[in-house]
Amino acid sequence: MRRTVTVLFILVMLGVCGYVVMHGLAMEDLAFQIRERSTDLNTNRQRERKQQVEYDQAAALLPENEARLAEIQPKADAAKATETDLRAQRKQLRAEVADLKAQVETAEGGAGEAEGLAEEARSQYSRTVERAEGLLQSLGKEDAP
Repeated sequence: MRRTVTVLFILVMLGVCGYVVMHGLAMEDLAFQIRERSTDLNTNRQRERKQQVEYDQAAALLPENEARLAEIQPKADAAKATETDLRAQRKQLRAEVADLKAQVETAEGGAGEAEGLAEEARSQYSRTVERAEGLLQSLGKEDAP
């Protein structure tokens, strides 16, 4: 019976030791999770603080930026209007250039025709003069007996 009690005692102690070891490992795991969550929480708080600082800086600069925008906006509007006017002028000038090119081409075509007509008139004049000289010479020969 003593032997049974001893074996039973050893088994109970072994069970208690196993429980203590398992409980210790579980506690260590929980402690690790708590440290990890704490680190995550600190990181998130730091990120939140940084974002808050950036927001505060942007909010502090907002009135100054709005004042600068109010100062610059009329100049920007004037520049936009000038750009629109210049684009319209450029478009008009391009149309005028195209019209002038067409007129030049027409004038060059007309000049070519005029030169052709002038050349034809010169050649007719030359032929008429030659015929007239020929007639004069023939008349002069008939009068000269």
